[in-house]
Amino acid sequence: MKKRLGFILLLLFSSALPSIAQLTAAQFSADMLVHTKQNDMKGKFFFTPTHTRMDMQIPGGSVSNITDVTEKKFYMVMHDRHMYMEHDLSRPNPMARGPKPPEVKAFDPNNPCANQEGTTCKKVSTETVNGRTCDKWEFSRNGKLESTAWIDQKLHVPVKSVREDGTSFELQNIKEGPQPDSAFTIPTDYQKFDMGNMMRGMGRDQ
Repeated sequence: MKKRLGFILLLLFSSALPSIAQLTAAQFSADMLVHTKQNDMKGKFFFTPTHTRMDMQIPGGSVSNITDVTEKKFYMVMHDRHMYMEHDLSRPNPMARGPKPPEVKAFDPNNPCANQEGTTCKKVSTETVNGRTCDKWEFSRNGKLESTAWIDQKLHVPVKSVREDGTSFELQNIKEGPQPDSAFTIPTDYQKFDMGNMMRGMGRDQ
């Protein structure tokens, strides 16, 4: 059951990834820290305009989340099992329940809440976060503060974001530079995992 909880937590976080705005040609890697009410996770983050990858260690083992923006696909790669799960980002994620985690994408630096219906944003200040010059923005919905993000002035990606529910995401030790295509490719000897079977199995456990 503990391993399944790890999968659920990972997929909850992954629901933040479906749309990465192609507003920057920047590529980089960084150390990553995710905090939720359930757990803290450390890992590595890799970014290109068309792909992201997050490497993490969870109770189920070593896992990579890979998002292909062009193909609108999300993959959770389970290295210890040599398996992966695939999700079509144009369809609802059956595992994505509960509070929405911070978004990991490139924002419009002049209007980061563009295309977010019902959301308004206000630039509060300019601050240095983890060695990066960032614009601090507050995001509100229906007049109520929902989250705060420190958006890198060069990369247009949040170096740090904190939601009012306590969920947070942070990038540290950012290293700019091209990322290899192999980082976003599933090894050919990995087998596809049937998510439907896992969902049915979890139902039997209840």
